[in-house]
Amino acid sequence: MKSGFSIIHGIVIASLVCLCSCKEREIYPVIPSIEYKSHYFTRDPNSGGFGNDTLIGLVFKYKDGDGDIGLGEGDTLPPYDPQPDAFNEPTNPNYYNIQVDYLEFKDGKFSPFIIPNTTDTFKIRARIGSLTPDGKFKAIRGEIDYRFLPPLYIERRDTIKLRIKILDRALNASNVVETPVIVLP
Repeated sequence: MKSGFSIIHGIVIASLVCLCSCKEREIYPVIPSIEYKSHYFTRDPNSGGFGNDTLIGLVFKYKDGDGDIGLGEGDTLPPYDPQPDAFNEPTNPNYYNIQVDYLEFKDGKFSPFIIPNTTDTFKIRARIGSLTPDGKFKAIRGEIDYRFLPPLYIERRDTIKLRIKILDRALNASNVVETPVIVLP
């Protein structure tokens, strides 16, 4: 009886090992891909109730075959160095790994938002922290919930769209996704 229990126990363990090892690993291309999921509005807890305190939340899904999405705080050497301008603002596009272009509805179409009294377009640039998993298999997928405060010169009730892409550490650019129409509160 004791040896019968061990044989059955061994078959169950062998079956579980086989099932676990036969499970297909997720395989994605090494170039990241993103997919728009949703957007929302929330209050900025740090605003103290003054001025424009509405944050836009942008949620998108990502997949990457080698898991090299995100930068660490120490990733400031080439090709990720900031290359600051006269105002100490980073100018190197590789310094930022999330890039959002702000589009406004004007003259019957969506086009890049021009900052008043300039010829510059308004862009949102930020850094995503490292998402690389530990272990042998690096393929990743998940969601990013990114929140930002529109600038004060954007008027409430404006109709906008956002165009998003991300870069991985190998500087591969994801596909570009665009939100549906967003009316600011």
